[in-house]
Amino acid sequence: MNDPLYLFGLVPADTAIVPAGVGVDGTHPLERLELGDLTAIVSTVPQQEFVGPEAEERLRDLAWVGPRALRHQAVIRDLMDQGPVVPVRFATLFSDAENLRARITRHQAALSAFLERTRDQAEWSVKALHDRKSDLARITERTLAERATELTALAPGRRYFEEQKLRKAVESGLSTTLAEACGWLYERLSETATEACKVRLQAKEQSGLALDMAANWAFLIARSAPDAFKQTVDALSGPGNPGGLQLRMSGPWPPYSFSPRLDES
Repeated sequence: MNDPLYLFGLVPADTAIVPAGVGVDGTHPLERLELGDLTAIVSTVPQQEFVGPEAEERLRDLAWVGPRALRHQAVIRDLMDQGPVVPVRFATLFSDAENLRARITRHQAALSAFLERTRDQAEWSVKALHDRKSDLARITERTLAERATELTALAPGRRYFEEQKLRKAVESGLSTTLAEACGWLYERLSETATEACKVRLQAKEQSGLALDMAANWAFLIARSAPDAFKQTVDALSGPGNPGGLQLRMSGPWPPYSFSPRLDES
């Protein structure tokens, strides 16, 4: 069986985008595969590395995946710097060029429309962050202090029960406040973006951040307007929003969050 094709992304066929370097295996060169109005940027990868039970184990090994994922991202960033690109997820494989051609043909209209829509756009990430433990402690302390006279007058057992109710009410109230603040922020930020979408939340272990993530968003921003968008983000961060959430902006990224899914029929 032939080695599979590894797909990095798709670009308009009428652009002079030239892929440079090698693929994720560090050996096989990047190539252009013409598919009508679209061009696929591909490389060959060894079948034994990406296909089969042993390959599935490797794909769960961060030490193996890490450098290859970074190479994958670097290729797509290079394509993005040259023009519009449909970024494809890491380890997207096709058995041969005809199989790839058939899949792209099924999504031709959506892919072409996406490239046209994002021709002068880039994705920016905005995360809404807070210290949940600290916020809960501060609000709980204030709430208990406000009810101190009432609570002190209660029998110990009753006081404990009432304090637990107050703690749960504080936690519920904080969640409501944050949800409302996130909704308000998302609306305000979306007003300055071409498109917006909500992204899956990450735990601290995944994000590497010291604060808790209340919201994770992606915004499609015109390449000419990142400074204006950043000014909006800065103005809305902290005291600029009802929940006091800190906003963390990063980018520009290839428009992963808005790309059509090739694995959908």
